[in-house]
Amino acid sequence: MIGSIDGLLDNLRSPDPSTLPGGGYWDEDQNTARVQGYTQRVNRINVLEDEIELLSDEAIKAKTEEFRSRLAAGATEDELLEEAFAVVREAAWRAIELRHYDVQLVGAMALHEGFLAEMGTGEGKSLTCTCAVYLNALAGKGGSYLVTVNDYLARRDAEVMGQVYQFLGMSVGLVQAGMTPAERREAYACDVKYVTNQELGFDFLRDNLAMTTDEVVSRELNFCVVDEGDSVLIDEARVPLVISSSVADVAQAQRYGMAAKLSDALMAGVHYEVFEKQKTITLNEEGARYAETALDVKDLYDPSNPWAAYVVNAIKAKALFNKDKEYVVKGEEVMIVDEFSGRILDGRRWGDGLHQAMEAKEKVPIQPETEVAASITYQSLFRRFNKLSAMSGTALTEAEELATFYGLRVLQVPPVLPVQRADYPDAVYKTVKGKSLAALDELLNMHRDGRPVLVGTTSVESSEVFASKLRELGIKHEVLNAKADSAQREGEIISQAGRLKSVTISTNMAGRGTDILLGGNPAMMARLRVREALAAAAGTAVPEVAATFYPAKLSDEVVAQLDAAGATLRAELAARPESEGGPLLSLEALDEMLAIAASSSDVYEGSANDLTRDAIGAVQDAFEAVLDPEKERVISLGGLHVIGTNLHDSRRIDQQLRGRAGRQGDPGSSHFFLSLDDRIFRLFGAERVKGLLDLLRVPEDQPIESPQVARVVAKTQEGVERYYFELRQKLSDFDGVLAFQRDATYIRRAALLNADAAEMSASLSACVEGTVGAIFAANWKDAEAPATRAATLVGKLGQFFPSLALPESALQGSRAEAEAAAVSAAQAALVAQEAMLEGAKAGLSLEAARFVSLLQVDTLWTQHMKQLNYVKDFAGLKAYAQEDPLEVYRTEGDKLFDNMQKAYQQNTAFSFAQYNPKQKAAPADKA
Repeated sequence: MIGSIDGLLDNLRSPDPSTLPGGGYWDEDQNTARVQGYTQRVNRINVLEDEIELLSDEAIKAKTEEFRSRLAAGATEDELLEEAFAVVREAAWRAIELRHYDVQLVGAMALHEGFLAEMGTGEGKSLTCTCAVYLNALAGKGGSYLVTVNDYLARRDAEVMGQVYQFLGMSVGLVQAGMTPAERREAYACDVKYVTNQELGFDFLRDNLAMTTDEVVSRELNFCVVDEGDSVLIDEARVPLVISSSVADVAQAQRYGMAAKLSDALMAGVHYEVFEKQKTITLNEEGARYAETALDVKDLYDPSNPWAAYVVNAIKAKALFNKDKEYVVKGEEVMIVDEFSGRILDGRRWGDGLHQAMEAKEKVPIQPETEVAASITYQSLFRRFNKLSAMSGTALTEAEELATFYGLRVLQVPPVLPVQRADYPDAVYKTVKGKSLAALDELLNMHRDGRPVLVGTTSVESSEVFASKLRELGIKHEVLNAKADSAQREGEIISQAGRLKSVTISTNMAGRGTDILLGGNPAMMARLRVREALAAAAGTAVPEVAATFYPAKLSDEVVAQLDAAGATLRAELAARPESEGGPLLSLEALDEMLAIAASSSDVYEGSANDLTRDAIGAVQDAFEAVLDPEKERVISLGGLHVIGTNLHDSRRIDQQLRGRAGRQGDPGSSHFFLSLDDRIFRLFGAERVKGLLDLLRVPEDQPIESPQVARVVAKTQEGVERYYFELRQKLSDFDGVLAFQRDATYIRRAALLNADAAEMSASLSACVEGTVGAIFAANWKDAEAPATRAATLVGKLGQFFPSLALPESALQGSRAEAEAAAVSAAQAALVAQEAMLEGAKAGLSLEAARFVSLLQVDTLWTQHMKQLNYVKDFAGLKAYAQEDPLEVYRTEGDKLFDNMQKAYQQNTAFSFAQYNPKQKAAPADKA
């Protein structure tokens, strides 16, 4: 029955690390044994290669239908794996001239079995996953999802790797920001779909706000491969995706401004205490008294005139959040910077009034507060897939967390070529000044030799401080951080980061998903040069690229090819109807065209795509003539050198920075420079560091070389990781309460959305019965005179059911008899209401029932989430009374959820019984 939620969640994915090999965490011996087992299957795939090579293109494509038929006849995907992988390998060679290495087939097997495959930079993760994605899309069941971290990577892989699936007769969909619901529905209906984690999450939420099935765009969540899995599943998992509506309130905006001015007068240690490690502050009694006087209020915590939240958020904005570190100001917007990727989290806002406090601090327009209509964490979203797998270059340090939260095991896939990178021991200095001078000195030495250098920093601010030092010394360099002018040139900056004497300073965003090629990236440079040439013809505004960026001057012949491609493109655009954009082309569309032209996909001879492909090839040849000898020179010098200027909160992020060097067997090196004054030591290793400083008597420009120091560094970073893991685990435990209730609500909602007339009528009947029961529970008083009690009950029932035919005499027997009579009369009123609506318009009863039911689900769920937030705050205070906040939250949350179910039944019964297509109903009193 739709109205019931008991047992609805039995089949939801619930990872249990205790059932996984090695207790759910990584074990080297088990990893080796599994890789050896996969290698035996690879050997059998290799035996099939000669046979598959002899097949025609049509016969290769026909294999897809053959595999589907065998699955339908009872074969398993695992039984098809070896032949299917051999077919995909051959299709990839024919479609895009790429052939899977043996270790890539090992990685694909890991993905098929639901592992996170750890593969290093440049190991070809995009090609690896094609085998597993194809195999798991064969049976239908919602197909396969390939989830990436941004629209560019989704589009790139859909355009390039998508050709492999299309060659095999599968459909490929791409979901991008800005697409219409119809375009999204078409993309999700494909066998294979490429989508970002953010678009997938928001589409899931929007589907669960749909009022008709026509508004739903996505399909069953069957098989998923998450690219950059550590970033999506761990780094971004802490901030939920939220769909909300604005709640305009001028008075609230004024309060944020007043609180910001007040915070300027409040002093740390006097009026409030700062807990930087926990990212919070506590207002003390002196601070509360000062604020109450300044604001002319009696009590900051008065519920009828609450000021405390505004003051606390204003102090947080002042004391804990730094411009160009945790956020940047772009135009009149405060934009969050992701501490792990270094990128702007476009569209994301801090909740609970904090973002408004930041806006007041920066004196930009304060956006209205919002009311949450739907929200979900990535943990809850990705657990919904029938089978989840992922890829990453760095995941081993997070094996415990991935197993605990997602049931994902990590498998280290051997590299194609041995890693040649030299990772030097960390150089630790007493002061920030000492480490900065040492890092700068090492950079100058490398630059003098001609080696390319990548400097990794942890914030926009620190990247610009380092850059200013290089400017003072006259060292040419590039800066890649979250600021708009830099982020827009990411492709340009990364493409030359491996050139002779190149110096690149970057936050964590250093071209994730893009390799730094030694000697420069001629393919990317060629695309940028052709894009520049086509931009004028396409009417497209593109970021300006300095002429000195390109390694060679193009010949007249190549320039003529560019002109011909531009002229053909201009003519094709001029012939387009206005509905397709007319003669203009957006930057995204131009980049997509260049990606198609640069790939092996089919294009019409003589078309703009065809001429653009020729132009890209000619430009790339010209650039390679210069860059190939440069590459050999860079290799002889030792490759790319990476300098780290700080430890991150996770070793994984440091490993990602190191991994920019030494890709695919290239030489390279990395060296981290640290200070005992760094934030990580100050917050997490203070006692250890103090003991060291008392013992050590070394100048600030001399590295501290001691086994004790190495142990302090290792223990501190392990401590940081453990602290944040436990914090995320607590958040996950709290989210689990909400997730269960969300799942139950959304399951009910989906049932209502898809119900036929009989099912909807049964749902309404359950609501009517529950409502009558609630009315009796609230109004039946044994001590009251039967006639008086019956009159009260009939009056209450009549408020809910206007057409109720129930004499008071029917309610003067026992409670059981009276309640049965009332239920029968109310059900008769329901039938009469359904008949009236059907008489007005065929199908109106179903339409009205669905509308009022869904409206109540959504309204009550929004109210429920708001109440749960209050409960969470209240539960946190219970820790001071030695009570378990989680248990308090779970108990109170369950009570609220039960109340929400009762309110749903009563509100739905009332709304449907009162429904009149010509007028709105007045609200009823509570039962």
